[in-house]
Amino acid sequence: VPAAGEPGLFYSLIDRLGHLPVRDLFIIEILFLIINFASIAGYCRKYGSYFLDDLCMDDNLLRRRILSVFPNALTLMNAIMGLLAVFFAAQGKMTESYLLIMGAAVFDKLDGAMARKLGLTEPPLDACNTGGITFGGLLDDIADGVSFCIAPGWIAYLCLSLHPAPEIRALPLGIAAVIYILAGFARLVYFTRDPNPIPGIFKGLPTPAAALFVTAPLIIIGQADGLAGQWDIMVGYLAFGLLFFSAFLMNLYPVRYIHMGRFMDRNPWFARTTIVLTIVFVFTPFFGYFAFLLMFFYLLSPLLTRRMDPAEAARESRT
Repeated sequence: VPAAGEPGLFYSLIDRLGHLPVRDLFIIEILFLIINFASIAGYCRKYGSYFLDDLCMDDNLLRRRILSVFPNALTLMNAIMGLLAVFFAAQGKMTESYLLIMGAAVFDKLDGAMARKLGLTEPPLDACNTGGITFGGLLDDIADGVSFCIAPGWIAYLCLSLHPAPEIRALPLGIAAVIYILAGFARLVYFTRDPNPIPGIFKGLPTPAAALFVTAPLIIIGQADGLAGQWDIMVGYLAFGLLFFSAFLMNLYPVRYIHMGRFMDRNPWFARTTIVLTIVFVFTPFFGYFAFLLMFFYLLSPLLTRRMDPAEAARESRT
């Protein structure tokens, strides 16, 4: 029993939570958001059909509109993560910014998976116009444009314009950022209007991967503590060059990349290993190097996956 005037155990635990770093709080928040949305999706999958049968009767279009609320909510979370990433980058918190872009990529994967599970990717049977632009598709393109095109270009410009080395600040950073953003938009337009899409396969580097690849070296720069050593200058040039290189790879359509989210669903051991390593490295000064190497290996992945059967690439589970 604590003495009079001394804080109790419960207060001490709450006080520790109040002193957690912002980075830790955002990791916890993202995890709880994913758990909550996954729980909602699970309950809807188990009991939703009984509710919708009574509510919608035989109105298939109304049923689709109600179901579309859930993937659209995940899409909005994708865009919010991108905007928060820019906010944290403006505060000089590059690790937190990178984690938020990772969160945006997770929500981008979840909204597509949920839409497919709910049968929303197929055109409605009783709709008159099945070839137009849908609200969900338009919202997804906007969210991807914000999180994986505008946000990484803006973050790179903010970080490199504050680089301690004057030769890095003298580079045409604005031009590089604009080229990356426009190339990302072109990639999204091609992905949306591709007349011959291949499920589970991306033609050109996907925009989430490009965003994570471009921003990974910025973590190393953000941890330099204002020192302009030779290594930090080299990383600055690398980050600047990656804006052009990623813009080119995103629109290099003959190169095929597998859907990393579906690959993780088919290989849970790979997903668990990646998550554990990310959690371990995020609390070390080597997180930027780990993130860069992870995306660099994905960049080279077509060398191993170019002969993969598209049916295998499109599969979302082990069975």
